[in-house]
Amino acid sequence: MSEAILQTSEQLENDKYLVFRVGTSYYGISLSEIVEVTEKLDTVPTPNTPDHVIGVVNLRGEVITVVDTRHLLGQEKSESHLNFVIVVNTDKGKVAALVDQMIDVRQINKEIIEESTSSIQSEANSHLLGIAKAEDRLIYILRFKDFIQEALSRLNGER
Repeated sequence: MSEAILQTSEQLENDKYLVFRVGTSYYGISLSEIVEVTEKLDTVPTPNTPDHVIGVVNLRGEVITVVDTRHLLGQEKSESHLNFVIVVNTDKGKVAALVDQMIDVRQINKEIIEESTSSIQSEANSHLLGIAKAEDRLIYILRFKDFIQEALSRLNGER
């Protein structure tokens, strides 16, 4: 799996994004960052872990940590709304991130992506590539792998 990080206009112009919802906000991540997308799996709780870790799952013989994306984004936990899993590779292995809803996969051209502004306050702000203006919503375009990796390190007290 390529660990491509979107950094150039050309990459933004030609990339396809998975659009998903967490709470009332919509996010887009490059398909190149995704290992797999699936419906919520049976999670085994892990004792003595931080609040953002829901537990682990056995995904085709591989034990993967499951994190609560709502918690990582500073939103209230809501187990009943966490229905889908996005699996990404990080420096510490695969991580499954629970999200509320998968919306679609779409081509997002750079012309509709505005650079993020410092007035936007979010845990994901340092990994925000910009905001896409779609017909019916605004979509925060993230470097998702980096966001998950940094959030896990920060919440675990690492740097």
